[in-house]
Amino acid sequence: SKPALQCSRKGEAGKVTDGVKEDSRGPTTAERVRTVFTRATAASLATDDGPLRKCRVPHLLESGDIALSIRNENPYSPTGSAVPAILELLDHAPGRGRASVRALVWLRGHARVAAPQQVRRLLDVIAASNPDPALLDVGHEDTLVLLSAESIVLADSTGASLVDHSRVLAAQPD
Repeated sequence: SKPALQCSRKGEAGKVTDGVKEDSRGPTTAERVRTVFTRATAASLATDDGPLRKCRVPHLLESGDIALSIRNENPYSPTGSAVPAILELLDHAPGRGRASVRALVWLRGHARVAAPQQVRRLLDVIAASNPDPALLDVGHEDTLVLLSAESIVLADSTGASLVDHSRVLAAQPD
């Protein structure tokens, strides 16, 4: 009989990490997730309390929360505590080929509107690494929403992988 596949949390190149063998010749799964955050061409937030919401400027904060700018034309205003939500990020390949989606990331967790006293500080943090003009719309045409992720899945041409949240926070984009 064949030996069972052993999982290692060392994260060394060429080792099995969280059940997925990392290729020593390419980026880790966590690095690929971070790359999708920097290159995402589309983002959508789904919750039980309303329609699918298109998001602008998805940003992974040092705290592990994901900050999202959502248009007020499709307002997100939960009453009380956070609500269950799923965020989908798409990274499209340049050009118009048959396989235009290069990678997809799903984040499951709980979403809440950022507290008014947090918004300015969070926008400064986001703008320091991503000075997107859409950030200027927060507080006017957009609302800043925070997603606390409980699970992260990356899907690309190699398959789908559950990715450890702490590894994503520690990783750099490839």
